[in-house]
Amino acid sequence: MKVCFLLPNTGNIPQGGYKVVYEYGNRLITDGHTVYYVYGIISRKDLKFPLSLAYKFFRLFRYIKYQFISYKPDNWFYTDKKSFHILTLSLHEKYIPKTDIVIATSWSTALWLNQYKTIVSDRKFYFIQGLEFWNGNEEIVKSTWKLSLKKIVISDWLKDYAIQLKEKADVVYNGFNQAVFYIENPINERNPNTVIMMWHISKNKCAQMGINVLVKLKKENPQINAIIFGATSRPSFLPSWMEYHSNPSPETLRHLYNSASIYMGTSANEGWGLTVGEAMLCGCAVACTNNKGYMIMAKHNQTALLSDINNEEQLYKNVKQLSENSIVRNRIAENGVKYIKYFTWDESYQKFSNILNNSI
Repeated sequence: MKVCFLLPNTGNIPQGGYKVVYEYGNRLITDGHTVYYVYGIISRKDLKFPLSLAYKFFRLFRYIKYQFISYKPDNWFYTDKKSFHILTLSLHEKYIPKTDIVIATSWSTALWLNQYKTIVSDRKFYFIQGLEFWNGNEEIVKSTWKLSLKKIVISDWLKDYAIQLKEKADVVYNGFNQAVFYIENPINERNPNTVIMMWHISKNKCAQMGINVLVKLKKENPQINAIIFGATSRPSFLPSWMEYHSNPSPETLRHLYNSASIYMGTSANEGWGLTVGEAMLCGCAVACTNNKGYMIMAKHNQTALLSDINNEEQLYKNVKQLSENSIVRNRIAENGVKYIKYFTWDESYQKFSNILNNSI
């Protein structure tokens, strides 16, 4: 097969959703298929004049910028050298290579794909990794679920949402690369005061709440250490005692997870929550919010300690308990490792590729 993934932005900045797409792309190539990643600089079709004019104007400069610097994920994720990365001004069909299957990977790319004329509807797929209300008008995002595209979702709760809309969807859980993320440092020998979390500028990720929790913990216990990683450069407001890593490679990220005893997940909304699973594989005890994406992996008092979304005090108490109680911390961490190993990329890919093959 020739398979084309439509992406709404460039791939040079680490993104969990892109990581999943690249994982599938690499495996498709290993199986002998041809894979294209098409990045649309002008990906929004929903904006009205004059906002659309301003958007296109600034995006044109972005397009020119990426003629001189890389728009590929080379600095943070490996993609097979046989794959094709194509930067386009927009995702208009005239810019898209002729392939057997085209896969939209976001609500904005789904709007483009829905209008393509040269590919039959059975070979148009919509790969949904979350409710993207944070990234677009809720009604427009919801309307893309009703388009005549074959839907693949990553969790049962997203399938339930499709059913509510009287739509069909195949569920394919994400996997975890267990050759990359694994335990290097024994769980019971780690510093119980070291906490790791992800920083993200999106309000949906609620990362500031995590910073507040760390500051409060530090005031009570000066031995607390914080390891923070993110796609951006170090935020200027971070206290100097907080260690920060920008765009860590997968190998570096594994080392960071293994340097910590506790992973703190703060998001209000996740389709899946890759970092929670990665941290579990590396032996971290998880304290996180009870958003539906995390809860696929995070089972309260079994594989994680859960707090209500946006409940800073609850999250603080859970992290504090993990830090102070070695019995609970080690039990949570060990249970997490055992449970998360069931989510393999081999099984996920087999299901994903079968769905694509069945459309041909």
